[in-house]
Amino acid sequence: CRNMGAMVQLNADSILGKDGKHYKKACKQILKNDLADIVASDAHNVTSRKSHMQQCRDHIAKEYGWDMAWKLFAQNPLRILSNDFEG
Repeated sequence: CRNMGAMVQLNADSILGKDGKHYKKACKQILKNDLADIVASDAHNVTSRKSHMQQCRDHIAKEYGWDMAWKLFAQNPLRILSNDFEG
């Protein structure tokens, strides 16, 4: 579906293993194969669901490099907001 414009979004908590080992392992494979386009939080509010975006960005930078962290947390989100994303 990516060739039709679909994007792959990963949850920051899943990447960090806060949602369980199974999700962390799946995210690791997606990141390792450079298949993710964006990382988002599942924090619907700041009182009961804390965002771990900064921690996740730092983790991705450490494990996969700053280029990937930049792509997932800045470049692609800006491209989406600008309606300038073609995959």
